[in-house]
Amino acid sequence: MAERPDRADITADVTADITAGGPSPERLLRIYLGDHWAEMGGVLGLAERMVASNPQPPWNAPLTRLHDHLLDDDRTLGTIRGVLAIDTGVWKRRLATAGERLGRLKPNGRITSYSPLSRVYEVEMMTAHLVASRAMWRVLSALHDPRLSGVDLTGLELRSEVQLSALHDLHGRAVAEAFSLATQAP
Repeated sequence: MAERPDRADITADVTADITAGGPSPERLLRIYLGDHWAEMGGVLGLAERMVASNPQPPWNAPLTRLHDHLLDDDRTLGTIRGVLAIDTGVWKRRLATAGERLGRLKPNGRITSYSPLSRVYEVEMMTAHLVASRAMWRVLSALHDPRLSGVDLTGLELRSEVQLSALHDLHGRAVAEAFSLATQAP
């Protein structure tokens, strides 16, 4: 894991931003990817919880597959950060991971057990992440950076689309279960 930048590095970045009239595109890319990588820390915790809380069909298989894909996305993003020499976002990732854990304390209509409402929220949060990830893969692809030529950015974007489709189906099931829509007449 990268070390936290010292005060001199931060001061140099801010001074360079002011002198240049704003952050350079390279610095903005470092921030952008650092933020996405940080978010991934919280998302991985959410995915693990979703798999553990939903061991039964029809939930477990697609959620396990999603979790595995997210682990791969995290490794790929780590590789991209390494190739582009990006070392920002470590403390943000720790905060995102802690925030995900704190989010477990939200009221969901039940005190000690998993609620169908939790599943609805979790699928919605994961959907938001996948929309953001799909956009990130598109941005990286649009950069045409030769340093990323070994990364299948188009494949990652397409996989995000497939994951979104699967989550869309799961969301419909989760909503039906949580609000008993399958048993109510229209």
